[in-house]
Amino acid sequence: SDFHNGVVGFSLNSLMGQILDEDSVNRTALLYLQRQENRAFEDLQVFWRVTFSKATLTLVHNGVDLTRQLVQTTGTALCRRGEIICVLTVEVQDDEEPEYRAWFLVEIYQVGAGATINETTRFANITLAESDNPQGIVYFAVGHRLPIATLMTTRLTLQVYRRASTASVMSVQYRTLELPREEVVGPSIIRPAKAGMDFPKQEGRLTFDVGHRNTSLDIYLTPDLASSLPTPKRFQVELYNATGGARVHPQFGLANVTLVSNAASEAVWVLLEQLHQPLDPTILNQVLQGLINKVTTPLTREQIAAVLEALGKVLTEAERAPLQESSRNLTYDLLCALANPSRVDTRGLSHLAEVAERFAFSLLVRSQCEIRGTILETCPYMTISAFQWYPTQINGHKFRGRNADFFQLPDTLLAVPAVSIADCGNLSQIQLTEFRTEHWFLSNDTKTAFNGKVFSASLQDRGSRPLEDGNEVVYRIHTPGQQVKPGRSLCLLWNQTTASWSSDGQYCRVVKESGNYVECACSHLSIYTAYAEFATLASYNEAFYASGFICISGFALAIMSHVLCSRFPMFAAKLLTHMMLSCLGTQICFLVSAFRGRMFSEDSCAALALFSHYFHLSQFFWMLIQAVNFWQVLVMNDEHTERRYLLYFLLGWGLPALVIIVLVIVLLGGFGWTIHTVYGLVQGDVCFIPNIYAALCTAVLVPLICLVAVLVVFIHAYQVTQQWKAYDDIYRGRTNSTEVPLVLYLFLLISLVWLWAGLHMGYRYLWMLILYVIFNCLLGLYVFAVYFVMHNQLCWPTKASYTVEMSGHDGPDSPYQGGGPTTVGGDISKSTQNLISAMEEVSADWERASLRPSSQPSSMFKPSPVMGMYTTEGGFINSNLATTDEELQEFDDLIFALKTG
Repeated sequence: SDFHNGVVGFSLNSLMGQILDEDSVNRTALLYLQRQENRAFEDLQVFWRVTFSKATLTLVHNGVDLTRQLVQTTGTALCRRGEIICVLTVEVQDDEEPEYRAWFLVEIYQVGAGATINETTRFANITLAESDNPQGIVYFAVGHRLPIATLMTTRLTLQVYRRASTASVMSVQYRTLELPREEVVGPSIIRPAKAGMDFPKQEGRLTFDVGHRNTSLDIYLTPDLASSLPTPKRFQVELYNATGGARVHPQFGLANVTLVSNAASEAVWVLLEQLHQPLDPTILNQVLQGLINKVTTPLTREQIAAVLEALGKVLTEAERAPLQESSRNLTYDLLCALANPSRVDTRGLSHLAEVAERFAFSLLVRSQCEIRGTILETCPYMTISAFQWYPTQINGHKFRGRNADFFQLPDTLLAVPAVSIADCGNLSQIQLTEFRTEHWFLSNDTKTAFNGKVFSASLQDRGSRPLEDGNEVVYRIHTPGQQVKPGRSLCLLWNQTTASWSSDGQYCRVVKESGNYVECACSHLSIYTAYAEFATLASYNEAFYASGFICISGFALAIMSHVLCSRFPMFAAKLLTHMMLSCLGTQICFLVSAFRGRMFSEDSCAALALFSHYFHLSQFFWMLIQAVNFWQVLVMNDEHTERRYLLYFLLGWGLPALVIIVLVIVLLGGFGWTIHTVYGLVQGDVCFIPNIYAALCTAVLVPLICLVAVLVVFIHAYQVTQQWKAYDDIYRGRTNSTEVPLVLYLFLLISLVWLWAGLHMGYRYLWMLILYVIFNCLLGLYVFAVYFVMHNQLCWPTKASYTVEMSGHDGPDSPYQGGGPTTVGGDISKSTQNLISAMEEVSADWERASLRPSSQPSSMFKPSPVMGMYTTEGGFINSNLATTDEELQEFDDLIFALKTG
């Protein structure tokens, strides 16, 4: 019954006196709705609108259009159950149009069910304050607020603009002024230009006629009388004393005329003119992109001053309102370009570190009560991170950088409040920057920072200062490829006053120095690095390159010998040649990597490292494939493994590629690494896999598995040595008992070479390099002697072929002949040892049944002086055999069947 949700109207304080001021920071007005205390049983919607008249809805009056002045002209407010006071907000639009003082009404025109409108408090009166200088405002036009002139310029023309009604004549005076004081921009100084020397003192009056919004004035310069002060120099042109009720713009009524030395400097400085106006992302992006284009070439001192002044303007805007992502990224890219160690113009410019710190904190502007963090790490020279966290999150935070470096904050850096503080007062902002080059901190071109690493840490609004209560920050810096000399390390703190590193020990101390890192602790929040001396480590020298040349030559000659000089190539020898080719590729890649790796670009080094990894793996996969082939031939007696050549070829060259593809997909796709993290410089010398865990998994574990498999195969093979030792399955005419050990010696030498190469790559000790050189020379000489000289079939012709006559033997000639060609419808790749062994295995019973007791062969087998083979003198005459020619034919067929499968 009755109005259970109340009688609704504006509160007494909201009926009159509310003001909307477009030119203020807060452009809103709060109006309060009120209903009875005992009639707030449900949520209630209240509908409101703006109007100029109580009688009818009117939005336009005396040239004032409320739809253009207000953000909303109608809306709803919600009164929650139990609430008797509700709030609605009216907001004025921020524009550049001048408006006179005016008023309008806010009307409650409808309420929800169960409520009614209080007719006496239905309307609230709101005043629109005068804004944007309706009587007129005078200022220098965009493009004329920072005019740039060279030392040869004699006249500048500046445009002056009035924004107001043009129905009347108005005027404004102008005058030239010397700069009140020097302006400091980082390490640069903009000096005051001198009146009477750089420019004559000038003043006058500008008149705006009816209907005209702009006029111009000429400013004269006197380069012939110029002062001796270095550029950049600056003086000002001031507008003042405007008539007709107008006023001069407080910011843009002053033009800063800047004198620079030449047109090249003018081209950089002119970009700053666009920053002297209300900024939006489009303007910021244009200026930042223009600066990035300019800094691609070395800049002069006064051009650097222009870049620093532009960065200051951009960061001032960023501290007022957060930058859009595009502007933020362009600012980061500009800082990155200025941090390039190859630049001469920014070397030692530590002011840029302060700029980077301001930029880091600007990333958190208007975060309010949001717990957030931003990390920018695409630049190769620095990573900028900023966090807005609670003290419990900041205390003890450990920032992890590149190369396993870290920076850890004290556990009690910030006090933890016992209760939550209103307005998010217990949130703190901190920035941590990791510089991977000390370029901005160099003094006298002397490199001090350990591995070029510099850490910067600071809290918002606290600056660089000592820590209290014994708190210390702890940081560790590694250096790849070098060993720290014990007792010679220092922990350094940046002294902003002297712009140099301080090592007096008052604030910083060495905690630990071990192997390739230094760990420090500092009781000061500032910029840090470390200094260390290094022990002399063995690098790649002439002996290394000589051993590589010997090994490459040996493998190249052996491969050419097999391809060009082999008369009767065996399948096992073909597989061995594939392995030699992969060894040759590994040696070449490793030699080039050690010789030129430091000079290659990141992309070139990564490509070379990938090929080195591929050939390195292929060596051991070809060892495994040869072992599988030997298993089939020696243990399983399969003499037709050549039919698997295509499969072996695909596996030998495809499995290394598969391992690399899996590695790249896992690390790039799963862990977010870049290709330059997977493949790059190891210890600053060789292009390979810099991450130790990735190297162990794919460059050590995979070859180790292959070698274990090879070992297992040959252990089994040597248990049946009698089964294969007399055959010639590797090289025609050379028994397996000789050739298999030679192959195993080759496998062993290759494994030892890359064992010492890998250990030296990781530890850089001289004795490891010596062992690598020794074994690499042995490997090259071994391949040259064994597989080029001894197995060259042009130098050492094969003497092991035989003929089996398929038509029977009536004459005294032997079916075996030591040196002639093979004529059994084609070659049978077995030596005379195969035939002898087969004949010796013939049953004694068969022999006794076939030979007369008194018979003796007319000739005997004799060892041949060539390669230990056997030949015969004369024929094997069976004049007393009881068998017929048919039995002889069956014997020949048996031998042929045994040898051809």
